[in-house]
Amino acid sequence: MSAQEFKELVGNTNDEDYKREPTAMDEYREQQKDDGKAWSEIALSEKAVIAAYEKSTLIRMPKGKYEGMVYYIPSGMVRKDENGLRLRLPEDFEVHLKGGSDEKTDLTAQQLMEELAGKRDEDYESIYRRPSEEARKKFETIEANLRSSLPDEMRNKSNWVVVRTRENNDTGRLEKFLIDVHTGKFAESDNPNTWTDFDTACEYAKEHGGVALAYALDGKDGIACIDLDKCIGEGGKRTPLAEEVLSKCGKTYIEHSLSGKGLHIFGKTQGADLRSFSKDGDMEYYQSGQFIAMTGDNIGGKELADFDTPEMKALLERKLERRTEWTNVGKGEAGLTQMDDRELLEKAFSAKNGDTVKRLYNGEDLRHNHSNSDMSLMNYLAFYSGGNVEQMTRIFATSGLYRPEKDASYYEHTAIKAAKDTPHYTPPKAPAQPPKSSGGNSKA
Repeated sequence: MSAQEFKELVGNTNDEDYKREPTAMDEYREQQKDDGKAWSEIALSEKAVIAAYEKSTLIRMPKGKYEGMVYYIPSGMVRKDENGLRLRLPEDFEVHLKGGSDEKTDLTAQQLMEELAGKRDEDYESIYRRPSEEARKKFETIEANLRSSLPDEMRNKSNWVVVRTRENNDTGRLEKFLIDVHTGKFAESDNPNTWTDFDTACEYAKEHGGVALAYALDGKDGIACIDLDKCIGEGGKRTPLAEEVLSKCGKTYIEHSLSGKGLHIFGKTQGADLRSFSKDGDMEYYQSGQFIAMTGDNIGGKELADFDTPEMKALLERKLERRTEWTNVGKGEAGLTQMDDRELLEKAFSAKNGDTVKRLYNGEDLRHNHSNSDMSLMNYLAFYSGGNVEQMTRIFATSGLYRPEKDASYYEHTAIKAAKDTPHYTPPKAPAQPPKSSGGNSKA
């Protein structure tokens, strides 16, 4: 660059032009006051990165002593240049590795550098813990049930993914993770490239681990599912709603859910513009864009009955109601017409993490993946609304994250999952008031 070119480039700049937003590295240095400490740097394979978030990056360990374990690093410590990724750590940094079954190990920065030294892309590929023989046999039982019970129309389609589960200690729920067998990463309910055929899914589950399979409802084959959660109580007693549905759905494919406390009732429909959830939360109805975890624990028939009969249509319309268009979509707080919606956002914005909620609501893709940011905002809305799906979707539709090209069912399904997986806000209790003095005039 010539002196004249340099002058033209910087001649009209000022101090403001050279300011930058603080990074996670800046935050770490500020917190630790470690500017004078030694730092180490090492090349890092891009295959090692599982997910990159706003302030932290999730990384897997390579093959070797700690393979199968993962750790978080402040995102500012992972840098990319023309040669690839570089990991830079201060000498006193400690890494907390986590593995399956609550396995935990702490490494110093030097120990981590030694484990990563010389590792290439292939050292991060196909790292998994082979399922135990007991887990393999357990899945083989489920596979046999599915093969003997499933309607041929479902089993013969390439709409299958593998299910893994984990107990959530905060909610007491069994969390489900849907796995794409091609990559080992999360499958997407609206992306057929992440699905596979039934036989391939079964083989992957037995070899790499899986507790069940899930079927992707794609909206193209007319297959729908009524999901009744927690409808089976002590001694197998069903709720009145479950009994009503079973009496009207005909001889169709019905199975117990993974928890054993719910029912999945499958059938055929030409489609109805109904919401995916009931107001009282005791029924969900999926027609497309949704995975259903399958167990093969069949209590019905092997065919798919018609959901468009007068009895079933009346039942579904009574419970689910027809969709109404959301108003003021994407208009932000100005689009909120109900006082309780405004109050919910005010409460969320004023909380400790209120800035994050506000930025998500205003449309920032903080998770660097629009769907993940959608779920993040829905989780906050679920927390402050007490899991009110109708209110959650109504507020979300006014946010900057709302995408009009997405079907309404996408937002309903996201809200339903958030409502199930997120603990609900509990208002702080008012301090107990001391009893008023009677002034010595009370009667005995």
